[in-house]
Amino acid sequence: MHSRDRLSTRQHPFSRVFDITIASAGLILCSPVYALAAARSYFRSEPCLRREIALDALHRPVHLLYLRNTDYANCGLLLSVMKGNLSLFGIDRLPSNATLETRRSAPEVSVDSAPAPGLLSLASAHRDIGLIPPNETLSLEQQFDSLRGFRYVSSFCRSVFTQLFFSGEKLRRPDSFYLFGLRINNNSMQEALDWLFSPYSGECETGVFVNVNSINQSHKDKALKSAINRADRVFADGSGVRLGARKQGVHLKGNINGTDLLPRLCERAQESGLKIFLLGSKPGVAAQAARNLCQRYPFIHIAGVQHGYIENDDEGRHEKQLLEKINRSHADILLLGLGSPRQEQWLERNRKHLSCRKAIAVGGLFDYYSGNIPRAPLFLREMGFEWLWRLAQEPRQKWQRYVYGNPLYLFRLFRMKRSQ
Repeated sequence: MHSRDRLSTRQHPFSRVFDITIASAGLILCSPVYALAAARSYFRSEPCLRREIALDALHRPVHLLYLRNTDYANCGLLLSVMKGNLSLFGIDRLPSNATLETRRSAPEVSVDSAPAPGLLSLASAHRDIGLIPPNETLSLEQQFDSLRGFRYVSSFCRSVFTQLFFSGEKLRRPDSFYLFGLRINNNSMQEALDWLFSPYSGECETGVFVNVNSINQSHKDKALKSAINRADRVFADGSGVRLGARKQGVHLKGNINGTDLLPRLCERAQESGLKIFLLGSKPGVAAQAARNLCQRYPFIHIAGVQHGYIENDDEGRHEKQLLEKINRSHADILLLGLGSPRQEQWLERNRKHLSCRKAIAVGGLFDYYSGNIPRAPLFLREMGFEWLWRLAQEPRQKWQRYVYGNPLYLFRLFRMKRSQ
């Protein structure tokens, strides 16, 4: 790596002043906790502080201080920040069995001069919101980038937000759970891919994504609720479902959405030779998405495409012709983008007539990969606010879904929590 490509790793003086100011304020607020822990430790004749050593993403030892004899042991970490062993926001502290993602070469950096490990980090925020699995961390290059200059403060604030609303370190992680009567599989992205590429079971298996909108729809549409619950896999999509799961005491392994799933699916499909059929969206959209995917993944096999504007006759002749077209293509995986609730009900009605291994409802996915709609910036996704971007892109089509639907969902969460 050339010298001009080296990353600046010295902590900005402003960042250290910011650390000391915030940590000092935190110590003042936590002083009753410290006093109670000190009193208990005195009567038990043991030290007030417990010392631990962990590793950060650079595999350096991190000396941590925790309070004894209190439920708020993490308040002791503020002392680690004051001592300089930790920064408020910095390099990731490795979770158990963590793996370091290396999309590009690791930056050339002296370990001794690298930024301090953080009480919070960009990687911990991504784990909280489900952008990466619980046992993974981000590349060092991405972590260093979030620490540069005044980005430190904005990155710290976003991490505090995700920690408050989406962190689930002490929550249970069941294989599945129910939210407003919908059965949801608690899968990681890797588990979702493993299911998609699992051997043919003798009949087509179906998968759907559940988000705030589908939960709201299922309240008044019993046929949709039935179709979702009869799917073989139901994936949690979005920060709203994550928030709802947390209210149930459940921590989601990942945020499984079609936009993040499709690139991984294509990479694996071109390695395994499995064929994909794209069905849905307006005329020309699925075809353009297929062309873009073929450019990006030159060895992928798109078995066929079909727009979703197919009007059925009384005898269901057009639907039968469509099913024959899909089966003749010998597709292994069908991606169905008809919009909810039509796509879920279509899968439930036709799964027995499909010869493909898996069929999964993907909503408006083809609009993204055709280039019609850009993806939300990363900083919005880091806070679970991708819906704001969608609302800004399509205000007329999406205002009822988000402006009315999101507060309605939060109200239902509030009532559910009170009833518990």
